[in-house]
Amino acid sequence: MKKNILICLVGLLCLPISTLLAQVADSPGADFLHRSQPQLSPEQGDTHRGGETRSDTLPESEDSSAQLGVLIYGEIINPDSLAPLQITFTPYYLGRKSTFRQQVYSPEIEPGAFFDGVLDARKEKFRVTIPDFDRAGYLDLSLGNRKILSQYLLSPDDSLKIELDLLEFSVVFGGPAASFYQAQAALKSQQASEEFDQPRRLYLADNNPMLEEEGRREEWMAYQKQFGSQLEIMDFGRAGLEQLHQQWEGSDKKLQGQLDVLQFYASRLSDGQRELLELEIYSRYYYRLLSVFHKSYYGKLTTILGEEGRREELKRWSGYLAALQSKDYSDESRLISAAFLELQLERVLVEALIKGEQFHEVLNRQFSGELRDRIGAGFLTQNLRRYGDPAKVLEPYLSEMKSQPWRDRLVQLKESMVPGAPLIPL
Repeated sequence: MKKNILICLVGLLCLPISTLLAQVADSPGADFLHRSQPQLSPEQGDTHRGGETRSDTLPESEDSSAQLGVLIYGEIINPDSLAPLQITFTPYYLGRKSTFRQQVYSPEIEPGAFFDGVLDARKEKFRVTIPDFDRAGYLDLSLGNRKILSQYLLSPDDSLKIELDLLEFSVVFGGPAASFYQAQAALKSQQASEEFDQPRRLYLADNNPMLEEEGRREEWMAYQKQFGSQLEIMDFGRAGLEQLHQQWEGSDKKLQGQLDVLQFYASRLSDGQRELLELEIYSRYYYRLLSVFHKSYYGKLTTILGEEGRREELKRWSGYLAALQSKDYSDESRLISAAFLELQLERVLVEALIKGEQFHEVLNRQFSGELRDRIGAGFLTQNLRRYGDPAKVLEPYLSEMKSQPWRDRLVQLKESMVPGAPLIPL
């Protein structure tokens, strides 16, 4: 039973404190890219599969320093106390909508106890332990429908403190792994700043009548002279393609701000952490440009450039694609990064279109081992529903894929999407 007593300090108010004191332990950080541990068996992995919600706070009497996995301690000032706190961990990223082996925690939020150091009466605290895992994954933290942290890389054996002051709209990191999360927060802020500072681009065909309507062009020109957001109207055609080339070939200049932020934190990061964040910066940038080319321009090249121009344009993009396998980065980084996976899915797909081949053929020619399995599993996770005969599409991947957990994902897809396959046991 929890008992409260009052302590009256000389000259101060009487403060209630709990006789049950919180224990906050710091477990040593680790270089998550070079740590080796056995994989969970499918049976062990299933206990957290499919977005299971659970509270995973440690008993107060238990020595948390003896726990395996990531320890997260948080303090929160939340004016909307009705919104539930939820922490989501995705250990194997396969797509934005994939919940494969995803773990969801709803930690209990409790008031401070004075002697635990939570002296602000507005603050509450929580604690979560995410069980042991073999390589970094992605952490999200939300309050109801409000996302506070989105896609933060979480390393095995980390200890992390988070202060969420939602009155002042601030998030502060502490603990042994604080620098890694500070670097990620600074990069996300820099990316958002660059996007906000750029004009909003609208691509119009030559014959689009939008600006010819009465008063529209004058209104647009008036806003161009004001300090604030601006709309940049681009020609959807040769000019737009040329701008894509300029952005592609000037990537280092465009990304200099983010690279400077990473360099600022580099001395406080392990080599693996720095490499992974750099891979994410470049992959995210090139993915956006390649996606614009694929979805907006690829099918219209003959109309825009003619047949000869189309051949020259595809030759130019083939050169870009050849440089995007990111061989300068370790397999450890490439097996973790969400941005790298998205980029490679787009790159292999565009190359398959240009060469008139199947995605599976290009993938097998350019990748091998677990890296090939991860990209294949990501492709099927995001695209299998588009095929009329999923069993036929799955078969060549299943016959070759050996590494876990990617093979488990394919088996799960087969059980859920192929007619006549055995149902998943409950």
